[in-house]
Amino acid sequence: MSAGRPEFAALRGDARFAVYVDLESPYAYLAIEPTRDMARALGVDVDWGESAIGIPLTRP
Repeated sequence: MSAGRPEFAALRGDARFAVYVDLESPYAYLAIEPTRDMARALGVDVDWGESAIGIPLTRP
């Protein structure tokens, strides 16, 4: 395990990793890079979607 960071095993299965980003929030961008890092560590693709005020606008 690296310093302070958990190790992840690659995921198995056909479930999609759907992530919705609230484009109206000026802070939403803060979650994008950590999400990309986690997906890369897990070996999964991210199915990005947009939302407004917590309501998904698109579905994967």
